[in-house]
Amino acid sequence: MENLISPIISLIDEVKIDPGSNGNIRKSLADLRLYLLAIKKEGDLFKFLTQYISKMSDTRREIQTLMKSRGIKPLDQVFRELLPKIQDSEEFLTLADFQFGEYYSPFEIALFSEFYNIQNGIYPIKKDINDERAIFIKATLEDGMYSNKWIIEGVEMKYFAKQTGESFNHISNQAIIESRINGQPIYLFVKDSTVIGSNKDLKLIGKFEFVDENWEGTKKWFKLRKADQNSISISVTEKINMKQLIQPYSIEDALQDSFLERHELESMLEVLKYKRNLILQGPPGVGKTYLAKKLGFACIEEKDDERLEMIQFHQSYSYEDFIRGYRPSKSGQFELNDGIFYTFCKNAENTNNDKKFVFIIDEINRGNLSKIFGELMLLIEKGKRGKDNAIHLTYRNENEPHFYVPDNIYIIGTMNTADRSLSIVDFALRRRFAFISLESKISSMRFKQFLLDKLAPKYLADQIVNRIKELNETILRDKTLGRGYEIGHSYFCPSEHDEVNETWYEHVVKNEIKPLLEEYWYDQPDRVEDEVNKLIRRE
Repeated sequence: MENLISPIISLIDEVKIDPGSNGNIRKSLADLRLYLLAIKKEGDLFKFLTQYISKMSDTRREIQTLMKSRGIKPLDQVFRELLPKIQDSEEFLTLADFQFGEYYSPFEIALFSEFYNIQNGIYPIKKDINDERAIFIKATLEDGMYSNKWIIEGVEMKYFAKQTGESFNHISNQAIIESRINGQPIYLFVKDSTVIGSNKDLKLIGKFEFVDENWEGTKKWFKLRKADQNSISISVTEKINMKQLIQPYSIEDALQDSFLERHELESMLEVLKYKRNLILQGPPGVGKTYLAKKLGFACIEEKDDERLEMIQFHQSYSYEDFIRGYRPSKSGQFELNDGIFYTFCKNAENTNNDKKFVFIIDEINRGNLSKIFGELMLLIEKGKRGKDNAIHLTYRNENEPHFYVPDNIYIIGTMNTADRSLSIVDFALRRRFAFISLESKISSMRFKQFLLDKLAPKYLADQIVNRIKELNETILRDKTLGRGYEIGHSYFCPSEHDEVNETWYEHVVKNEIKPLLEEYWYDQPDRVEDEVNKLIRRE
């Protein structure tokens, strides 16, 4: 490999770029150099050079022109001459090449993952069907408002992931959540800030698995637990121990930090138990997902994670993911795999029917609902539950019994009313769900007391309440917006580690409220600046 790579590196080094000249050219050449140095297998080199030639950006064309003007053979010509020599190579980097405890550069991981983005840090790995699959994630352990942290050193991690406002449908986040279904291990790389003078600063800590997802303020984070190196499943003993730790969960528990009155929560619970299917809808930041989980545990009456499942719909979500479908196996054949809702129904069916199970679908209107639910659009209806209404599924094994949705399953969906890009929920689904609208509680005494309990100065608590209330009144008066676009209270719910002061408040306004307003008034940048300045003005 060194004989193949070294001549290319020498050519790159010949292109002397003045520090004051085109920054894009300098960066492109520097990145190319690092990528090439990271390649260890001829097959990966062939793949990389082929992709480079096929995606000639303006910057890459400028590099070719610059090299020609200096009498240096252009890179695309060098690459084309090299490709025939390595086109038959079958040597590729595999998952087995990544050893626990070793250090790697972002470029080495990028070559393996194919979809790696060096900045973002979560990378679904999509290889040939005969390869083992995995998810690579990068954690940076540093101080900050939302930084990754160890819960138990080396064993459990609190991992904050890519998110914008309440939108949480980024493909990388979904890859982590779906790892529970497809069994893909999560390979956790931790950035070592003590490594100096080398870009190999990502240490592979081990295999991890997704355990849970939680909210902290307006940010969602994943709880990841280290898995056995030979298995991704939790041991039977651990499951028994977890069962012993299950705590009762009451209305009082659900009311804590919900900013709802008791009668409001009791009414929601009554509707859920009667209708079986409920959608919580509202603008960003009103705590739809947070409340859905509280409502779910209140319905179950225990904080039992095995009887509450949460997923998030997105545009790529399918019937095969949700119910059932054929997937390629390691042998190259296709086999019938159960989806997450099918498995959940079977678990509920095999349990004493006195026990309630709650299935939460976050951002339910982000998916193609008719496509995802299929024939289950009928079976989830309250009057169509149980064995008497069982039907054959689209995909089934020979002589398999009919499928039904047990009566002890309760479905909660959440829906963002402010996202203009989302699907309209059709009448067939609306008829089967009860809808409850949530509003911003920014003006409630419960929310103001919450801020004071978090040691916010009284003047700042008043400032947050009054200024966001004024902004919401402006939004209500706007004919293109209205009640479904109000700013929710959860944007201003600090985590246990936050110091609630002016700096924290301005950070939330500039980094979370401003981007939202830029979506609302996308063609009125001056208005956005004016509203932001009103929020952070000093008195």
